[in-house]
Amino acid sequence: MFKIIFLSIIIVFAFVDSTCPDGTYVIPSILGSNWPCMLLSNDTAIYTYAERVCEEHNGHLLPIPNAFVDAFVADLIRIANLSRPVGIGVTRLLGGIWRNVDDGTNTTYFNWGVEQPNNITGCNCAYIYSNDIWAAGVCENVNYYACGVPGTGETGFLSL
Repeated sequence: MFKIIFLSIIIVFAFVDSTCPDGTYVIPSILGSNWPCMLLSNDTAIYTYAERVCEEHNGHLLPIPNAFVDAFVADLIRIANLSRPVGIGVTRLLGGIWRNVDDGTNTTYFNWGVEQPNNITGCNCAYIYSNDIWAAGVCENVNYYACGVPGTGETGFLSL
């Protein structure tokens, strides 16, 4: 319940003076994301095609830098009532190390589920579920995806 109230408050204040593209969500800067806006897909795609779609929006699959962004994304997935996991910008396709898709840096925050990340061959892409738990999955599976996309200006908050 606290998460829903928290998300509601954040969304109300985050949309003030937001300049994110139509169809995207403002990621409040206080949460610590490198991206000010998020596109949550309503279609499904394999991981590499999802990254191309994100690039068409001048972004990348969304890395999750901390528990705050993790909870924010999971809440939006829950609200959207998506039936599949959502691809995020964390992969070990290059070199077997979990890296952020947008800048290639090593990922420092994880929220893996029990027995994750699994080491099954081909499970090299990270997915988040509506309960904010991550799983390593096959990149060729068709799932929803979250893109980090740029805004066109400040995405500030109202002062209380």
